[in-house]
Amino acid sequence: MIVFVRSVRTVRGKRGAAKKWAIEVTDYINAQCPEIQCRVFIPRFGELSWIYWQTEFENISALDAWQQKMASDPGYRELSIQAQDLFSQESIKDMVWASLT
Repeated sequence: MIVFVRSVRTVRGKRGAAKKWAIEVTDYINAQCPEIQCRVFIPRFGELSWIYWQTEFENISALDAWQQKMASDPGYRELSIQAQDLFSQESIKDMVWASLT
């Protein structure tokens, strides 16, 4: 199993709008790709300005295919453009984890 995690830090004063957008884009991804289940998380304690997405894939090829699909999806690209002022662009971090069991 492969787990993809993206994290971003919201811009000061934009946390509410960023959370709303995060839910909207997650719903869009899940509608476009029903074979996967993207989830969005926020911290309960500590650094509250972060938002995390997590998605699981059977293998790295499935992750690659999903990333290519999203990169070429006009609706996803439009949603991404709408979010440019909500997040600190230098804070975007993608992680790919592989299961040991």
